[in-house]
This record gives sequence, C-alpha cells and structure tokens, in this order.
Amino acid sequence: MKHLDVLSDAGLIKRTKTGRTVACTLAAAPMEQATKWLKSYQRSWDESLDRLDDYLFEIRSKEKKGKKHGYKVT
Repeated sequence: MKHLDVLSDAGLIKRTKTGRTVACTLAAAPMEQATKWLKSYQRSWDESLDRLDDYLFEIRSKEKKGKKHGYKVT
C-alpha cells in the first residue's frame, strides 16, 4: 500500500474505493510530461554515448595491437 500511496501522491494513479475494494487506474498525463522532458535530452545522450563507444573501440584496438607486438598500451 505504501507504493500505491507514493504513486497516488505523485498523481500517477487514481484510486476509487467501492466498499472494501480499491481500484487503481493509471493517470497517463504526468507520464507524458516526463517522456517529453526525457526526449529533450535524448539527442545529447545518444551523441555522448556514440562518442564513448568510439573511444572504447579505439582503446580496445590499441590494446590488441600492443599484445600482438609484446608491449602494453597505457
């Protein structure tokens, strides 16, 4: 129930009580706002992660060449 309280306080679910039964429904609007906010950063993260991937590939390539020739790359 604590998890449902947190979701309800955040406006992410709506609760309806009928007798002893509590029904929960998803409130999509707050999630849509969060998705829009996250998407605004997606391009930046994609570019940063692509650069990291390129850098790691370069390091691995140098390490493989170093092992092949008997020296350590630092």
